[in-house]
Order: sequence, then C-alpha cells, then structure tokens
Amino acid sequence: MPVAALIDGRVLCMHGMPSIEMTKKDLTLGWMLHDAGYTTMNKCIAWNEPSEEVEFYEANFRRDCGHRLGKRAIKEAMERLGVQFIIRGLLPMTNGLQRFSDMPLVTVFSSSDFKGKGNMGAVLIVDPETLGITPVFLPSIKDNIKTQKEFDQKLAEGWKIDNYKVERP
Repeated sequence: MPVAALIDGRVLCMHGMPSIEMTKKDLTLGWMLHDAGYTTMNKCIAWNEPSEEVEFYEANFRRDCGHRLGKRAIKEAMERLGVQFIIRGLLPMTNGLQRFSDMPLVTVFSSSDFKGKGNMGAVLIVDPETLGITPVFLPSIKDNIKTQKEFDQKLAEGWKIDNYKVERP
C-alpha cells in the first residue's frame, strides 16, 4: 500500500507529515508508489504531526515515534519537496477537517463518529488543474443524519461551512 500520494506534483497526501529527511528525489523516483517497509522515514510519514507549540521540530514524545513539526519545518519541507499543499489524516477532527494555522496544510478525517466521539467526517475533492479543493462533509451518526438530503437540510437550518470547518448553530 502506498505511504503517500502526489497529485499533479503539487499536492502531497499522507497519513502524518513529511519526514524531515525526505527530499524531492524521494518523490520523483516513485519511492512512495510502493510499500518500502516500516523504515524510519515511513514511521515519520505515518506519525509526524504539525504543532503550533514547536518552532522547528522536536521528537514526538506523545506518540513515542516521529516528530512534531512547527511552521518553519513545514514551510522548509514544502519548499524542499516542491509542493504547494499538504493533505494529511491521522487525527480525528471535530468538524471532519481543519486547516493548520495559516498554512496550506489540511488535516482531513473521513471516519465520522470515530470511537463514538460524535465528530463529523470529511473527504476532499482536488481538481488537479486548478488545485481547487472542495470539502464534502460526512455527518456524525450522533447527529442522526442518515442522508445527504438531511445533511443539506441541516446546512439550510444554520450550520455553517467556513474555511474548512463546519460549525453547528
């Protein structure tokens, strides 16, 4: 199974975050197109996380694996890899997805009501020509929404979609 995907050479998709050792050569050689085993780089790709609390990067002691990357490390990684946007998973988001700070980085989590927590799920549709990203929200089972029609009705009742977040009224 691939550990990451690259859309049109500009949007990097992965479970965690780029490894601090990852280079553009890793992407262009098709390194991510196959399962290269559970290497140190793969562990980082799986478990690295963005953090507002870290300036550059530090060990991820919470997970006992990978690193926590601050804005500077994320910006440098994106420049080094030549990508314009990162889409990651790993963490359940209350509203299905959330943008990290003011950066072109979004965490998206598709499993709604993960472990009974009542979170919404979301998926992103990426237009490779324009890099336009359209969120599609998957309501929580706890909200008793079972169809897209019911979800659309909730939106009409005052739920708001703004900057990659859904806020209940």
